[in-house]
Amino acid sequence: MHADAPRGLAGVARADPDRVALVFGDRRMTFGELDRAANAMAHAIAPHATRPGDRVAVMMGNSTDGFAVWHGATRLGALVVPISTRLTDSEVAYIVEDCGAAVLVHDGSDVAERAAGKAGVASLDVQSPELALSLSSGRAEAPTGEFLGTPVVAMTYTSGTTGRPKGAMATHAQTLRAFRDWSDIVGLRASDRYLVALPFFHSFGQTSIQNATLLQGGTLILLPKFDAKTALELM
Repeated sequence: MHADAPRGLAGVARADPDRVALVFGDRRMTFGELDRAANAMAHAIAPHATRPGDRVAVMMGNSTDGFAVWHGATRLGALVVPISTRLTDSEVAYIVEDCGAAVLVHDGSDVAERAAGKAGVASLDVQSPELALSLSSGRAEAPTGEFLGTPVVAMTYTSGTTGRPKGAMATHAQTLRAFRDWSDIVGLRASDRYLVALPFFHSFGQTSIQNATLLQGGTLILLPKFDAKTALELM
């Protein structure tokens, strides 16, 4: 990608709104649509995450909505806490309480609903009719005219093999360095297409090559979950 070419979701959306950002089965989401969906999600999260650095727990499977949630939260200066969809409600509640999340965003999971109740935090279901409609239509503007800054962008929890899971923060500097490293190693360009087989909540996928590809203006092809035959056919 040329050195002065637009980068970042908002930048690419302004310069080339019809460029395809995400492919999920038969669904094609352009950068313009994803940018508007991220704004809509930011408005939905804003009443809960009111200060830079507030935690937003996200428990979702691979989907286009997951990227709208991630970028919507970061537009508030919030810290995203991805949570595995394979955990029990008690395990999820522990992480939500431990990180001090203000809200748990999910995709209709009964486990997430119960966990939010146990942790005493708000629950946002992206599949609820009101929020699904909002994400589909999008919003032209973010809740704030100036994206708020926070020293960290994500907190990923360990598996807890040596005790309770622990949250590991990724700073802006670390994340940007990872983006630059992967861009240099792989030689990412805006014309690239990257197959996403990792779970949405996996730290490698979110903080490295997946977002590096997207923020360069490339296209992500999303698998609901890894399947060797489907992955080979898509390649």
